[in-house]
Amino acid sequence: MIQAYIDGSSKGNPGKSGAGIAIYNNGNQLVLTKGVPLVHATNNQAELQALQLALDELTTLNYH
Repeated sequence: MIQAYIDGSSKGNPGKSGAGIAIYNNGNQLVLTKGVPLVHATNNQAELQALQLALDELTTLNYH
């Protein structure tokens, strides 16, 4: 089973924000970590951006 951990946060709501992910493979080995700054978003928008980032990266890694 592939595991993807996601998080998004904002300083202020809305405010400066970011999204990050960590993806682990079946052997519980780290495959990828990635973080992106978001100029201005709410905490909910940042969480959704993190989810989208994880789905995009999983598709790129051919984990369909």
